[in-house]
Amino acid sequence: MSVTSEDVAAYRQLVEKLAWHHVGRANAEFDDLVQEGLIAVWLTLRRGIHPSAEQIENRQRDYVRFLNRLSRLETASYEAYLPTELPDERQL
Repeated sequence: MSVTSEDVAAYRQLVEKLAWHHVGRANAEFDDLVQEGLIAVWLTLRRGIHPSAEQIENRQRDYVRFLNRLSRLETASYEAYLPTELPDERQL
């Protein structure tokens, strides 16, 4: 099914209202939450289903969960894996 930007834009007010519920959780930003909500709308319309608030909010919650996982990952910079001292030439 072909989905137009007007079809998706019709749900923007609902998407924005739902996004405010998650702003700040795991450092989630409003614009990113709106984007995720609009993606949910587009995907749902593409399947020929009218999006519900629950479907939109589920996508936004998934994004917050993703941010939570990212924040818990302890990644080290590239420099952290480099030796602090060069080996003595005799050891090579």
